[in-house]
Amino acid sequence: MDAETKPFVMPRIAFAELVAIVAGVMALNALAIDMMLPALGLIGDEFGAADGNDRQLIIVVYVLGN
Repeated sequence: MDAETKPFVMPRIAFAELVAIVAGVMALNALAIDMMLPALGLIGDEFGAADGNDRQLIIVVYVLGN
């Protein structure tokens, strides 16, 4: 049992793969906001948002929380 064991080295992710993953995550966030916009009136009613500015706050909180 003289065989040396080499530690496992995690392979580095390629730059193109990293860019693709980050772009995909950003696209999903934009898609989520676009899906929420048609229902913003109903969401605002559920949260008790009185006017349009209060409803826009819902989007701001989503973006900051994400």
